Amino acid sequence: LRTSGAVGHWLEVDLRRAPPGTVVTAVLPDGQRLVRTLQAGSSYLSSEGPRLHFGLGSVDRVRELVVRTPGGTAHRLANVAADRIVRPAL
Repeated sequence: LRTSGAVGHWLEVDLRRAPPGTVVTAVLPDGQRLVRTLQAGSSYLSSEGPRLHFGLGSVDRVRELVVRTPGGTAHRLANVAADRIVRPAL
C-alpha cells in the first residue's frame, strides 16, 4: 500500500542473532551516515522486529555498512546494493 507518489530505495539489515544495542551505520556514497540501533523490550508484552530499515531515497548503493555490537566487535560490508535485506554474519 503506497500512500504517496514518492518512490525511493531502501535497505534492511536483519540482526536476528545480534544483541540489543547493536548499532548499524550505513555510509552513503557522498559520505552521509545513517545510524540505527537495535532495540529490545520497549513496551509491555511486545517486542521489536530484528530488522533495521534504512530509507535511501535516490541512492541505489551503500558505500559501507558497519555493524557494531555492544562488545565493540565491528563487521563491515562494502558496496552494498539497495532494495534488499542484508543478513551480516555475526
